Amino acid sequence: MDACLNEGKTFNAKLVGFLFANTKDYPILHSSHILQNAVCQAIKWDVPGIVDYLQARMIKSPHLATERMVANELKDEKKAVANGYQYATDQFPIWVDKAKVADELFDPKGFPKRLRLCFFDIPNINDMSKESDEFFNVLADSDNLDLFSITITHIIINEAWSELRVFFFWFMMFPYMVLLISFTIWQTFVIVDIDH
Repeated sequence: MDACLNEGKTFNAKLVGFLFANTKDYPILHSSHILQNAVCQAIKWDVPGIVDYLQARMIKSPHLATERMVANELKDEKKAVANGYQYATDQFPIWVDKAKVADELFDPKGFPKRLRLCFFDIPNINDMSKESDEFFNVLADSDNLDLFSITITHIIINEAWSELRVFFFWFMMFPYMVLLISFTIWQTFVIVDIDH
């Protein structure tokens, strides 16, 4: 796919769209880390089928789909909403122990509800890595609004915002507020004394 998405003679978005369309329904791809660059390039070049591919990669976990696991209450501190669905996220290895998932995501005292337990099997898309930066850069530059209507994009953006919110406040908003307040004090009190 990478060879088909370069800007040289081998560029072929239709072929990549065909490959995405025919691999989107595969079970969990253990080789999906190879596709990270192809996904970013497909978003950049607006390859047909990339939206469906991303949504389809929310794979229902076969080994977590037991009755004990799919009827639980999510922990309040993990809950969020995307496209009208309540969800909770965490990062786990693909074949994680069920008890670890239950400890991280579920409230044992809560009222059980039916759940769909899924893996998004394109790693490093939302972990603030170099791959994540590339993904968010091409997403920000994309004119394809359908990318922003799918649930997985909402979840990825919500996760990134939850991690960056503290940084944004302390390293961007707080210094700006200090500058604004100090300038206002200087302009209101100090400059008045100089003029007199």
